[in-house]
Amino acid sequence: MWKHSWQALLAKWLKRPKSCVSKFEIGKWYLDVIEFIDMCKAIGVETRVVLGKVPR
Repeated sequence: MWKHSWQALLAKWLKRPKSCVSKFEIGKWYLDVIEFIDMCKAIGVETRVVLGKVPR
């Protein structure tokens, strides 16, 4: 139940359908740079922190 509530809330913040959030979670949809920045803002995480976790 929590997962579905989170998807709906994130979709509302991003002004996107919940299906987009679901597809992102399961790897059927990829974020472009602008969507990535918007998603980070929506969940309260700095983009540089997320990018700092990406292996080189």
